[in-house]
Amino acid sequence: MEDARLRLEREAEDGQHGGGRAPRALTAHEADYGVYFAHSAELIELLTPEGAIVDATGSQRVLGIAEREHVGKNVFDHVHPDDREALRRAMDDCLARPGSPVRAELRYAVADGRLRVFETVRVNRLGDPTVRGIVASYRDITERSLLHEQFVHAQKMEVVGQLA
Repeated sequence: MEDARLRLEREAEDGQHGGGRAPRALTAHEADYGVYFAHSAELIELLTPEGAIVDATGSQRVLGIAEREHVGKNVFDHVHPDDREALRRAMDDCLARPGSPVRAELRYAVADGRLRVFETVRVNRLGDPTVRGIVASYRDITERSLLHEQFVHAQKMEVVGQLA
């Protein structure tokens, strides 16, 4: 989040943040959040209502993409094409329910081209003047998802075996 502080300071100087409104300086408490999330196993993003990534922490660890390359992209660019409609519904639901967490499981492409399954949670904080965005968190649940699929398959095979 140190990058976020520097970006806010630069935007304040340029008058770019928040439609020309200069943001206030981060408090020490808010700056501490960067330390809290610096080593998180999750990806945390700040999004616009359209899905543009305004800020991110953890994209290098989780996706293999440096934060400076990740910020400015759109979440729809990373999601599997078959999951884009589910992402659109999650974003619409999030916009319709400010402050309420909206969960979804979606497949995203990581830097090496592999698809990973993520449990995502989005919270609309657009009305909060300290956030002014959608906060999204992503937890990689690929292994859990694969184990679940294997378990379901094993159960089906057991039923087939009992029928034979």
